[in-house]
Amino acid sequence: MASSAKWEWARFAAGAIVPEAVAASESLRARGILANVFAVTAPGRLYRSLAAARSATRTGGSPGDSALERLLEPDERRAPVVTVADAHSHALAFIGSALGGRAIPLGVDTFGESGSRLDLYRKMGIAADAIAQAAEAALAELDSYS
Repeated sequence: MASSAKWEWARFAAGAIVPEAVAASESLRARGILANVFAVTAPGRLYRSLAAARSATRTGGSPGDSALERLLEPDERRAPVVTVADAHSHALAFIGSALGGRAIPLGVDTFGESGSRLDLYRKMGIAADAIAQAAEAALAELDSYS
């Protein structure tokens, strides 16, 4: 469990999993942990914008913020990030390193199961309670460094 200090989280979700991310955010807020939820509608476009901004900086061009970086103020970018998708966990994993903070990517990393969406989300570890637990685990890790 996180310390009594309020932490702010950024949570990025893609696809049908967005309601689970919002529910996790509400659960965390009830315990004093703030979590912004960003719905990612086009992970590929978000990544290409980031890659273009990084490429411009590396090649001596004018440094600029990517679409991803424009979502958060500079002092918020290092906040812990949980990404969750009803796709492979690596689909959004780049977001944490792009923002320079601790990241936990969640997603569907095994295939061939059938059941209700909620049953599958629970099995894959992407239901609201699992998302909230991932955030709390990373906070506990951050607290251990303090």
